[in-house]
Amino acid sequence: MPKNSLESELDNYDKKYGHRGALGNGALARAYIGSKLGCGTKMLRYIVMGLNAFFLVVGLIVIIVGAVALQINVVELVGKEFLIAVVFFGCFMFVLSLFGAFGAYFEKQIIVGVYVFVIGCMFLIFLIGCSWAISKRDETDDLVTSAWNNVDNNVKKSVQDHYECCGLTEYGVNAGVPCPSNATGTATGPCLDILVDAFNSSYEGLAIFGLVLSFVLLGNLVLGILLIRGFNKRDAGLVTDRDQTRSEYP
Repeated sequence: MPKNSLESELDNYDKKYGHRGALGNGALARAYIGSKLGCGTKMLRYIVMGLNAFFLVVGLIVIIVGAVALQINVVELVGKEFLIAVVFFGCFMFVLSLFGAFGAYFEKQIIVGVYVFVIGCMFLIFLIGCSWAISKRDETDDLVTSAWNNVDNNVKKSVQDHYECCGLTEYGVNAGVPCPSNATGTATGPCLDILVDAFNSSYEGLAIFGLVLSFVLLGNLVLGILLIRGFNKRDAGLVTDRDQTRSEYP
């Protein structure tokens, strides 16, 4: 007669932990039941797995966007080092999410613990970084000027063509050659104010994204801690049950 599901699970449990010989079938069954996660911890486990699956996809998208940006003119304007950092961040997010999903799926407390520690460090870094970035918002003019002075003529010309401007602080001065022509025949003026407005719009978007990501990391941190507590509770119950059954079945 084929074994029922409980008998099969008990066999698998005995192969993993080897307690049947020491405890007997009844004690083994109680130990097995005590080893199962509670309903709340199961929900936390699935939530952590789902969030990390989402961040796996986000990390992959960041890697692709950074890699594509390295191949086009934008690399000269924002800097190759910045785009490399973006790709590195995407790779880090991908690996960390894989790590967290693996730990939650296989119920590995040590792996989840390392994941929670890294998430906590990232939360502090993002929070400090966003605060610093917001404090530097008034220095946009200097950042744009420095970037403009460090790019070549092709990049300046590409920016001028896009925004229909010429030069930075004055029309035609420190410009990409040749200046663009719009529908009326000439560019509208210098580029500084236009670039500052565009930069500030992107800057605010990045700051908001950073703050949102910080709170998402905080949520992951809390969920990870709760999941570890669930694992600890499960393990503590298992140890108590083993001690009790050993006294009942010496």
